[in-house]
Amino acid sequence: MDPFESYPPPPWDLIAASLNGELTVEEETALNRWLSSSRANQEIFARCRALWEEGLADQGLFTQEDARTDWEQLRESLHRAGRAAPGYGGEVEPVSGGRRQVKKKMIRLAAAAVFAGAILTGGLLWRSHHRETIFTAAPGAPAKLTLPDGTVVELKAGGRLRLDREFHSGNRNVFLETGTATFDIARDPSRVFTIRADSASIRDLGTRVTVQLTDDSVMVTLLNGRVAFSGAPGAGEETKQLRPGTAMAYYPAGHRFGVLILAGLADVTGHNLLRFDRTPLSEVTRVLQEISGRTILLGDTSLRRRQLAARLDGETFDDAIRIICTSLNLECNREGDTYILKSKADK
Repeated sequence: MDPFESYPPPPWDLIAASLNGELTVEEETALNRWLSSSRANQEIFARCRALWEEGLADQGLFTQEDARTDWEQLRESLHRAGRAAPGYGGEVEPVSGGRRQVKKKMIRLAAAAVFAGAILTGGLLWRSHHRETIFTAAPGAPAKLTLPDGTVVELKAGGRLRLDREFHSGNRNVFLETGTATFDIARDPSRVFTIRADSASIRDLGTRVTVQLTDDSVMVTLLNGRVAFSGAPGAGEETKQLRPGTAMAYYPAGHRFGVLILAGLADVTGHNLLRFDRTPLSEVTRVLQEISGRTILLGDTSLRRRQLAARLDGETFDDAIRIICTSLNLECNREGDTYILKSKADK
């Protein structure tokens, strides 16, 4: 079945004129009537407008040959359904009579934004084919995009992200196929957001997380919220619950997790809270406890005033404790998940 036979072609002339602020009163009424006829029409228009506002129309669209091929396939499909499609950047018939020459780039935007187009702009190549949507950030050009559910993704240069075929109508599954991406996940208690990278998966309802896929590992850094980090299905690994400010790697080849890393949290100014500059030890231990979930006690209240100058981001929790002890001439006694810091002079 032709994928375009299930609905009439969108009114590209009205969409283009609306994006450019050139609608007449009569045309605006016609566009609103089309928008109110279905939710799908509203989603088409919203996607076109979002792309336009992000500056796609001012870029060189359809710079790649496959984009022109996809456009020709779209025209052929519409013609088979007995409808006229605008030519590649050609003219369209306005509602109000007469003919308006709509800017080529606007028709290109509208067509490519919804149907099987390839857009290369701002370092992002978006290609959709048979309901499978793939985003690729060009080398040297990171990209930012908004998914249909409202999730915002920052895709590092060279990264590649694919949406599940049922993302629009059912699940919220995405596949990080290469590179690094940060996800600011829109909250939806009814649908878990799942990121798959190699054989690992990261599940969450709403949070901010960075996932990096390398040749031999999947690194997850949690910025806020909580996630469930799992290895290959059926491999028997436990699911790791990460806390904000922590990171952990999974190694698919060995079916194993790495140790917990302190990635750090940022304050309102963007400063990493794990980078200390003559910070009182009481504040240092408070931050470490908040991030790690472990308990740190000071054996003497006088230790609270000692000051630490050190960077603990990127360290394991145990290495961070060792750095503190070495810097301040302390020793650490561990009782379960409780760490007790004492001055060496207290022996």
